[in-house]
Amino acid sequence: MSFGTSDSTYYLCKESIQDLVQINNYTFFLITTDQIGKELYVLKRCKNNEILTVNQDKDQIFSTNSFIRSTQVVESKHLIYRAGNSIELNPGFSTSPQTLFKAEIETCEN
Repeated sequence: MSFGTSDSTYYLCKESIQDLVQINNYTFFLITTDQIGKELYVLKRCKNNEILTVNQDKDQIFSTNSFIRSTQVVESKHLIYRAGNSIELNPGFSTSPQTLFKAEIETCEN
């Protein structure tokens, strides 16, 4: 892994990354090196497309630049699909009566 600053690029070994946490499309991690000390980094990643087939039991937001296609069985309390062009709820897709489900046409920006 490498990351850059205005004057140099640092190459990190796996051991310098701490407290890696992924929440929705965001990855949070703490890096400690002799050169920079401790710094918190936040990365946002947007997939172009998402085809969802695995059943969902955790609250989550799925965001894509283009489309989402889903056959998920959703048991979570909150689920949001956000896609730039289209969202398809195909045969097999269902939510539990307790699920607050929202589908939005909105571009995911990195």
